[in-house]
Amino acid sequence: NIKSENVCSSYQNVIRDGEIWRMFTSSFAHYDLMHVLLNMSSLWNFSSIEEHLGSLSYLCISLTLVPLTLSVTMLLYHVIITKFNREDLARTGGVGYSCVLFAWMTFQANHSVGRSHQNDFCPLGAAMICFRTFIPFSSLPFLTFNFGPFFLLIITSCILPRASFMGHLSGILIGFPLSWNMLISFITPIEMFALLLLVISFSNHFVLFPIHLTSSSSSSNISV
Repeated sequence: NIKSENVCSSYQNVIRDGEIWRMFTSSFAHYDLMHVLLNMSSLWNFSSIEEHLGSLSYLCISLTLVPLTLSVTMLLYHVIITKFNREDLARTGGVGYSCVLFAWMTFQANHSVGRSHQNDFCPLGAAMICFRTFIPFSSLPFLTFNFGPFFLLIITSCILPRASFMGHLSGILIGFPLSWNMLISFITPIEMFALLLLVISFSNHFVLFPIHLTSSSSSSNISV
C-alpha cells in the first residue's frame, strides 16, 4: 500500500528537490476510492470529446496535459510562495487527475461537443445554471470564452475541503488555449514522446514508485 506522500507533487519536492517524476505519479495516483470514482465519472462525461478528436489524438493530448497542467501549478505556487511569502504552501502536495479533467471541461465549455445546449455550458448538469459561450473580441472569432469553468472551480473548492484550487485553476488556464486549437495542432505522438523524454532528462532521478522519503521532501498536506 503506497502512501499519497510518496507519489504526490508539491513545490518542495518537484521544484526544490528536482523530483520531476512526481508530475506523472501524482496525476495517476488518488487519495482514496471515492476520489477515483469521482474522477472516473467526470472522465466518462468527456467520452464525446474522444469521439470528436479520435482515440489516439485524445490519448496523446491527455498525456501531454499531465506535465503541462502541473507545470502551470508549480508556476502559480512559485509566484505565491516567493512574492507573497507563503512558505507554508511549499509542502502542500497534490494527487489526482483533476488538473487534466478541468482542462477538458474548459475545452467542452468552449465547444458544442457533448453539450445538449449548443451555446450554453451547464457545469452542474442542470439547465437552470448555465453559462453562455461568447466571443469577447469580434476580430478574433476563435477566442471563445465561458465563465462556467470558474464557477465550477469555486463550487468544488467550497464543497470539497481537499480540492486543489491551484491544480484545478491550472487545468482551466491550459484548457482555454486547448479549446482555441493552440495546442491540438502541435500535439502528435512524436511531440508527446519528445516531451516525455525532455521531462525525464531533467529529472535528477526517475523512480516510478519511491518507497522512502526523507523528512525534508515529505508533504504536510495533500490536496486532490
